[in-house]
Amino acid sequence: MVSYWYNFDTNNWSTVYKHTYGKDFKFKAGYDSDVRLGWASFWVGDEGGNAKTAPMKTKVQFMLQVPQDDIRTSALMFRVKKRWDI
Repeated sequence: MVSYWYNFDTNNWSTVYKHTYGKDFKFKAGYDSDVRLGWASFWVGDEGGNAKTAPMKTKVQFMLQVPQDDIRTSALMFRVKKRWDI
């Protein structure tokens, strides 16, 4: 799926591509002209699930950000999202 956003007042735009592989893997990539930044993100973890599995939800994200003006200042980020239900 591809989504696109355009602001007529500022001529800024952004686009995002999303693709899901099975129920546990999601790839996202995009570009934002306002900050001149391209990025790619890979999620690992089940998004669905019923009430019994919800407390065990964990998602891991690896994200690469590449500024258009200076690719040497690229950043690789890592994030873990854990759902805590009691």
